[in-house]
Amino acid sequence: MHFTQPQVSKILEDILQKEDGLNTILKLSLEALMKSEREIYKNKVSDYSNGFRNRKAFGDKRMLELQIPRTRNGGFYPVILALLKNQEQEARSIAFELYKSGLTTEQVGNIFYPIVMIDACFIPTRRGDSVSKEAYYTLLAVRSDRTREVLGVYNYPTEGSLAWESIFKDLQRRGLKKIDLFVSDSLSHIEDAVWKCFPGSEVQLCVVHLQRVFLKEVKPKDKKELSDDFKEVFRTDDRNDSKESGMNRFSAFCDKWGKLYPYFKRRKLNERNYLYFSYLDYHYRIRSMIYTTNWVERLNRDYKRTTRMRGALPNPEATLLLLGGVSMNRKVYGRKVPKLDYEQVKFNWEE
Repeated sequence: MHFTQPQVSKILEDILQKEDGLNTILKLSLEALMKSEREIYKNKVSDYSNGFRNRKAFGDKRMLELQIPRTRNGGFYPVILALLKNQEQEARSIAFELYKSGLTTEQVGNIFYPIVMIDACFIPTRRGDSVSKEAYYTLLAVRSDRTREVLGVYNYPTEGSLAWESIFKDLQRRGLKKIDLFVSDSLSHIEDAVWKCFPGSEVQLCVVHLQRVFLKEVKPKDKKELSDDFKEVFRTDDRNDSKESGMNRFSAFCDKWGKLYPYFKRRKLNERNYLYFSYLDYHYRIRSMIYTTNWVERLNRDYKRTTRMRGALPNPEATLLLLGGVSMNRKVYGRKVPKLDYEQVKFNWEE
């Protein structure tokens, strides 16, 4: 019997609408692939079919009972089985390493961190019978010995300061007492969430995020000039620079561009502007490292490269497992960050 492509699509659609339909499709597809592969194998080596054996594999939120084709001489091993075996071994390995390193619910190793950079990225994730982009929150810390580690990876459907507040409380529960400096994007009220849980911390909002916002507000012909002016406002190499000077430059910047674009007149009055200049209170040799969330954004790019190859992840738990594995494979985090120890007043280093 032969079906047209629309007929096949309708059959699959009808199955998927039934309870546990996705697992039914997975089971039928995997078993059909293995049967076809057995036919090719038999013709190649002159072997014969010899029934099936049972094998369990991961499905959508439950295990599948697959029928694995056998041959009389016992030499047939479906390619898909090797992939399924690798999937299981990888999951067990990552889960063990996550537990061992404390990225799940274990205690935070240090009760004090000089710097923590925070950011969220959005990854297509299946939840129930639908797929949508959900937020995955990462906290990348600088330890007191100048190495880095990921304190945690968390999932909430959307990004917001209330979710971050919940995460900060979880870190407190895990033993974290103090963070000197938080570096974050400009999410609304993020500083309130920080100060509610860590009242003595300073907050630096990412200047690169701010630049992206500004570039969206101007015409293409003005982007180059605006970027040049922006760099002049947010200097990093002037040892005599100060917060007050930075705020004055920012005010002049807004006055200039406000003549062409009303947005900058409003932006000048934003009460959060001073949080973009916290970096100027630190040693000038480390300012370029702490006035953006670049370190954690690089990790987010690694997350997306890895998940892009897999398509939509089957559930949030599987996604967290995968992201945890990616974060632990960043060997560069075990090296001391150079120049950070120039700052001896704000940070206490343990060499």
